[in-house]
Amino acid sequence: MSTVDICMNTICQQRHRQMLFTIPPARYTPPSPYVQFPQFTQKQFDMRRKAEILSYNATKTNTKTNNLTKKQKWVQLVSGTQQATSYTTVIQRTTAPYTYIDACGNLTYNKFDQLFDIIKPSYDCSLSNDLIPTPTSSSGIPGPIEYLIRDQNVPLYNYATNIDNYSILQSDNKDLWNLYTSDNLSFTTSISNLYGTLVIRQPVDQYAYSFTIQMPISLFVSGTSNNPSFQPMTDLSLNIQSVSLQVYNNKTRVSLQTHPAFQLNTTTLPSNNTGTATFSNNSAFLKYDIPASPKNAYYFYQAYVGMLSISNIYLYTEPGYIYDFYLTFSINAPFLNKPSYAALYGETTKYGVLCNASTSLHSIGGIENVSTNNGKIPYTKNSISGI
Repeated sequence: MSTVDICMNTICQQRHRQMLFTIPPARYTPPSPYVQFPQFTQKQFDMRRKAEILSYNATKTNTKTNNLTKKQKWVQLVSGTQQATSYTTVIQRTTAPYTYIDACGNLTYNKFDQLFDIIKPSYDCSLSNDLIPTPTSSSGIPGPIEYLIRDQNVPLYNYATNIDNYSILQSDNKDLWNLYTSDNLSFTTSISNLYGTLVIRQPVDQYAYSFTIQMPISLFVSGTSNNPSFQPMTDLSLNIQSVSLQVYNNKTRVSLQTHPAFQLNTTTLPSNNTGTATFSNNSAFLKYDIPASPKNAYYFYQAYVGMLSISNIYLYTEPGYIYDFYLTFSINAPFLNKPSYAALYGETTKYGVLCNASTSLHSIGGIENVSTNNGKIPYTKNSISGI
């Protein structure tokens, strides 16, 4: 049996990177009733909950809120206590005329000074028992006495349910791996940059996989003249010469057991055993002309040149392993050697490759007679797969 010697620093570094790419659990954010129902106050919500709890029948008492016996309701009615409101504002005073007929048959009207109270017939006396204020002392609640009503227009909230997600629940993520990358990653010539990070997840079911990465790429170039140009500049071009892939684990380069295979659109690119593929001059290029301008001019050109595929990337896939993919592009820009161009645009010219280009549309300004390579397959988003 062989012994794997891994130093503590490597283990700690791997653990630190794993924590950077953890999938956070669902955050529990209960809905606030004060946001959902701003027309009600906290006191109304509290009263509604108290009244709802006290409305349930007890086993040995009848003194719960709004649940009096028939005898207690009768005492409440005849005593006048607990009535919903005073009738002083809902009655009218009137006099009752008295008539009598004397012996001669004459009809006589008399008015006495006696007054009668008559409830207005338009007043709604159908008041629900739920809206009768009931003191908390009737339910044996200690403390200062408060009068409760059970207003069912105030909603109840925070019901006991089993559908809320808490952080102690298991995650449902079943991905075997995740590739973390970004759109419009800029690569300048001969500079190695990080393309993305591959994180192997717990559900992985094989000890090793052969991965394939696909990405849309674009070429871009821009520049600003430092003086007016009275002569057009023609036959300007740039093209990709080569691309190489390097894989790292904990800042240590991984020796791939198989040589990666490169393909641009439908054309297989020749590659060597170091993971570098070579492009032909017509594989991925831009051509353009800059017209004459009487003032300082700015130009830019970005064009989709196709889908780059890198396959046969054989990696061990133990859960928790993290791999970093680095790409290096070599770009040929012969127009930089033209004295006329170098004098006007040399110091301001920027060019390179955009990986994971966000669009296949061309972006053009300040130039003319543009062209790019043919045979481009339809644009798709970047992806990774394994077999």
